[in-house]
Amino acid sequence: MKHWILAFMPEKPYFVDNLMGWVGMTDMPQEVKLTFPTREAAEAYAKAQKINYEIILPKKRHQILKAYADNFKFDKLTG
Repeated sequence: MKHWILAFMPEKPYFVDNLMGWVGMTDMPQEVKLTFPTREAAEAYAKAQKINYEIILPKKRHQILKAYADNFKFDKLTG
């Protein structure tokens, strides 16, 4: 993980434009995303600004190694 993101939760609901049907919002803080180099820096900023926050830790990713040539194997199981 290269950086931590501080994203604001919506305070106002979205609205639907009656003429065009587009979805819009008037909640400007929801558009702002701040990035920090460390988790501690993000927490310190939130505490200094008295922002309620919730930490969502990233899930561990696992990769399944595959080869393109496996699609053309003679003994490939068909299901």
